[in-house]
Amino acid sequence: MVQIKEHMKRTFALRREEIVATSPPVTALKERWPGLFHESQLYSEFLWITNENLPHLFYGSLDKYAPKLIELYKKKRSGPWGEKMEQLLTVYEQEKNDINVIRTVALSGLIIHLKEDSSNLFRI
Repeated sequence: MVQIKEHMKRTFALRREEIVATSPPVTALKERWPGLFHESQLYSEFLWITNENLPHLFYGSLDKYAPKLIELYKKKRSGPWGEKMEQLLTVYEQEKNDINVIRTVALSGLIIHLKEDSSNLFRI
């Protein structure tokens, strides 16, 4: 992993120029720069470009907006996906003091609300 990190540091300018200039499809990026698709490298790349810690920024924003999202879900319990939302909110009501439950409900509810397919979204 150390070798990947060093290689990615050395090739940053080249990658950035290539990506900005040609806007290649993700499949081409994955083939040419597979290191970009490692979680730790993604965090490093984000830090390098933005000077922000990605997990800290993501979870901070999620924690900020989760209560508002959950309130939205409580108002939108009808429709074809109402049953799924109701099940999700039941879990929330049982464990609403657990930050991991709050985050999971906020993200899972967003998927239901936007009528997206969640089958490939979460790693288990």
